[in-house]
Amino acid sequence: RGPVHEAFGAPAANDPQPTEVVSERPPEPIEEEAPEFKAEGAIWIPGYWDWDVATKKHIWVSGMWRVPPPNMRWVPTYWTQASGGWQRVPGFWVSAQATELDYHATPPESLEAGPNTPRPGDNYFYVPGCWNYYDSGYRWRAGYWAPYRDDYVWSPDRWYWTPRGCVFTAGFWDWRPGVRGSLFAPI
Repeated sequence: RGPVHEAFGAPAANDPQPTEVVSERPPEPIEEEAPEFKAEGAIWIPGYWDWDVATKKHIWVSGMWRVPPPNMRWVPTYWTQASGGWQRVPGFWVSAQATELDYHATPPESLEAGPNTPRPGDNYFYVPGCWNYYDSGYRWRAGYWAPYRDDYVWSPDRWYWTPRGCVFTAGFWDWRPGVRGSLFAPI
Protein backbone atom coordinates (compact mmCIF):
# COMPACT_ATOMS: atom_id res chain seq x y z
CA ARG A 1 0.00 0.00 0.00
CA GLY A 2 1.20 3.48 -0.74
CA PRO A 3 2.06 5.82 -3.57
CA VAL A 4 3.96 4.80 -6.68
CA HIS A 5 7.30 6.55 -7.11
CA GLU A 6 6.82 9.51 -9.46
CA ALA A 7 9.76 8.41 -11.61
CA PHE A 8 7.89 5.18 -12.40
CA GLY A 9 4.61 6.75 -13.42
CA ALA A 10 3.26 10.19 -12.64
CA PRO A 11 -0.48 10.80 -12.83
CA ALA A 12 -1.49 12.69 -15.96
CA ALA A 13 -2.88 16.15 -15.38
CA ASN A 14 -3.58 18.97 -17.81
CA ASP A 15 -3.35 21.86 -15.35
CA PRO A 16 -0.40 22.23 -12.94
CA GLN A 17 -1.46 22.86 -9.36
CA PRO A 18 0.58 23.70 -6.25
CA THR A 19 0.80 20.83 -3.82
CA GLU A 20 -0.83 20.96 -0.40
CA VAL A 21 0.96 23.03 2.24
CA VAL A 22 1.46 20.92 5.36
CA SER A 23 2.49 22.29 8.75
CA GLU A 24 4.77 19.37 9.58
CA ARG A 25 8.34 19.60 8.31
CA PRO A 26 9.32 16.44 6.40
CA PRO A 27 11.87 14.20 8.15
CA GLU A 28 15.40 13.94 6.83
CA PRO A 29 15.66 11.64 3.78
CA ILE A 30 16.30 7.99 4.55
CA GLU A 31 19.63 6.70 3.27
CA GLU A 32 18.70 3.61 1.30
CA GLU A 33 20.95 0.86 0.06
CA ALA A 34 19.96 0.03 -3.50
CA PRO A 35 19.01 -3.65 -3.88
CA GLU A 36 21.25 -5.73 -6.13
CA PHE A 37 18.31 -6.81 -8.31
CA LYS A 38 17.89 -4.37 -11.18
CA ALA A 39 16.89 -4.27 -14.83
CA GLU A 40 19.58 -3.85 -17.48
CA GLY A 41 20.24 -0.15 -18.08
CA ALA A 42 18.45 0.92 -14.87
CA ILE A 43 19.62 3.83 -12.74
CA TRP A 44 18.94 4.24 -9.01
CA ILE A 45 16.44 7.00 -8.26
CA PRO A 46 16.32 7.86 -4.55
CA GLY A 47 13.17 7.79 -2.48
CA TYR A 48 11.41 10.82 -1.02
CA TRP A 49 8.90 11.81 1.63
CA ASP A 50 5.30 12.24 0.48
CA TRP A 51 2.29 13.43 2.47
CA ASP A 52 -0.44 10.89 3.17
CA VAL A 53 -3.70 12.86 3.22
CA ALA A 54 -5.63 10.01 4.89
CA THR A 55 -3.30 9.62 7.89
CA LYS A 56 -2.03 13.23 7.93
CA LYS A 57 1.54 11.91 8.15
CA HIS A 58 4.62 11.79 6.00
CA ILE A 59 5.19 8.49 4.23
CA TRP A 60 8.47 7.39 2.72
CA VAL A 61 8.31 6.42 -0.95
CA SER A 62 11.18 4.00 -1.46
CA GLY A 63 13.81 4.57 -4.11
CA MET A 64 13.76 2.42 -7.20
CA TRP A 65 15.74 1.08 -10.09
CA ARG A 66 14.38 2.68 -13.26
CA VAL A 67 15.30 2.32 -16.90
CA PRO A 68 15.11 5.98 -17.97
CA PRO A 69 12.89 6.85 -20.91
CA PRO A 70 15.06 7.26 -24.03
CA ASN A 71 16.92 10.60 -24.02
CA MET A 72 15.40 11.75 -20.71
CA ARG A 73 16.81 12.51 -17.24
CA TRP A 74 15.10 12.70 -13.84
CA VAL A 75 14.68 15.96 -11.87
CA PRO A 76 14.14 14.77 -8.28
CA THR A 77 11.26 15.48 -5.93
CA TYR A 78 12.02 17.86 -3.05
CA TRP A 79 10.32 19.80 -0.23
CA THR A 80 10.44 23.57 0.19
CA GLN A 81 9.36 25.89 2.96
CA ALA A 82 6.19 27.80 2.10
CA SER A 83 3.88 30.25 3.82
CA GLY A 84 2.25 28.24 6.60
CA GLY A 85 4.44 25.14 6.31
CA TRP A 86 6.06 22.90 3.72
CA GLN A 87 5.25 21.94 0.12
CA ARG A 88 6.43 18.96 -1.88
CA VAL A 89 7.65 19.83 -5.37
CA PRO A 90 7.03 16.91 -7.73
CA GLY A 91 9.83 15.26 -9.66
CA PHE A 92 9.64 14.91 -13.44
CA TRP A 93 11.45 13.71 -16.55
CA VAL A 94 13.08 16.29 -18.86
CA SER A 95 15.12 16.04 -22.02
CA ALA A 96 18.64 14.79 -21.32
CA GLN A 97 19.92 17.66 -23.50
CA ALA A 98 18.29 20.35 -21.30
CA THR A 99 21.02 22.20 -19.40
CA GLU A 100 18.62 24.39 -17.41
CA LEU A 101 14.91 24.56 -16.70
CA ASP A 102 12.66 27.30 -18.07
CA TYR A 103 10.08 28.64 -15.59
CA HIS A 104 6.86 30.32 -16.71
CA ALA A 105 3.64 31.65 -15.24
CA THR A 106 0.90 29.05 -14.77
CA PRO A 107 -0.62 28.25 -18.18
CA PRO A 108 -4.31 28.96 -18.80
CA GLU A 109 -6.83 26.22 -18.07
CA SER A 110 -6.72 23.40 -20.62
CA LEU A 111 -8.96 23.69 -23.67
CA GLU A 112 -8.79 19.95 -24.35
CA ALA A 113 -12.15 18.53 -25.44
CA GLY A 114 -11.05 15.26 -27.05
CA PRO A 115 -10.75 14.31 -30.70
CA ASN A 116 -12.89 16.09 -33.28
CA THR A 117 -11.97 13.77 -36.16
CA PRO A 118 -12.29 9.99 -36.43
CA ARG A 119 -9.33 7.77 -35.66
CA PRO A 120 -7.38 7.27 -38.91
CA GLY A 121 -6.72 3.59 -38.13
CA ASP A 122 -6.65 0.95 -35.39
CA ASN A 123 -2.97 1.58 -34.68
CA TYR A 124 -3.46 5.28 -33.72
CA PHE A 125 -4.02 6.97 -30.37
CA TYR A 126 -5.09 10.48 -29.45
CA VAL A 127 -2.45 12.92 -28.13
CA PRO A 128 -4.22 15.61 -26.06
CA GLY A 129 -3.75 19.29 -26.81
CA CYS A 130 -1.75 21.54 -24.53
CA TRP A 131 -0.52 25.06 -23.98
CA ASN A 132 2.98 25.89 -25.26
CA TYR A 133 4.91 28.98 -24.21
CA TYR A 134 6.53 31.28 -26.78
CA ASP A 135 8.18 34.71 -26.44
CA SER A 136 4.80 36.32 -27.02
CA GLY A 137 3.02 34.18 -24.41
CA TYR A 138 0.93 31.01 -24.40
CA ARG A 139 -0.50 29.42 -27.55
CA TRP A 140 -2.78 26.38 -27.68
CA ARG A 141 -1.59 23.31 -29.62
CA ALA A 142 -4.59 21.18 -30.59
CA GLY A 143 -4.64 17.44 -29.99
CA TYR A 144 -3.90 15.04 -32.82
CA TRP A 145 -3.81 11.36 -33.76
CA ALA A 146 -0.42 9.61 -33.66
CA PRO A 147 0.62 6.04 -34.55
CA TYR A 148 1.40 3.53 -31.78
CA ARG A 149 4.95 2.31 -31.22
CA ASP A 150 5.40 -1.28 -30.12
CA ASP A 151 6.79 -1.72 -26.58
CA TYR A 152 6.38 1.96 -25.66
CA VAL A 153 3.83 4.14 -23.88
CA TRP A 154 3.27 7.80 -24.76
CA SER A 155 3.74 10.24 -21.90
CA PRO A 156 1.90 13.41 -23.00
CA ASP A 157 3.07 17.02 -22.85
CA ARG A 158 2.79 18.23 -19.29
CA TRP A 159 3.28 21.30 -17.14
CA TYR A 160 4.68 20.84 -13.60
CA TRP A 161 4.19 23.31 -10.78
CA THR A 162 7.28 24.50 -8.88
CA PRO A 163 7.65 27.47 -6.49
CA ARG A 164 9.71 29.30 -9.16
CA GLY A 165 7.07 28.83 -11.87
CA CYS A 166 5.75 26.08 -14.11
CA VAL A 167 8.09 23.82 -16.09
CA PHE A 168 7.07 22.22 -19.39
CA THR A 169 7.99 18.68 -20.39
CA ALA A 170 7.31 17.82 -24.02
CA GLY A 171 5.62 14.49 -24.65
CA PHE A 172 7.96 11.50 -24.94
CA TRP A 173 7.97 7.76 -25.50
CA ASP A 174 8.53 5.78 -22.30
CA TRP A 175 9.06 2.08 -21.75
CA ARG A 176 5.96 0.03 -21.04
CA PRO A 177 5.55 -0.50 -17.26
CA GLY A 178 6.73 -4.13 -17.27
CA VAL A 179 10.26 -3.13 -18.32
CA ARG A 180 10.64 0.25 -16.61
CA GLY A 181 12.27 -1.08 -13.48
CA SER A 182 11.52 -2.37 -10.00
CA LEU A 183 9.20 -0.71 -7.49
CA PHE A 184 9.76 -1.23 -3.78
CA ALA A 185 7.18 -0.92 -0.99
CA PRO A 186 7.01 2.42 0.85
CA ILE A 187 7.65 2.46 4.61
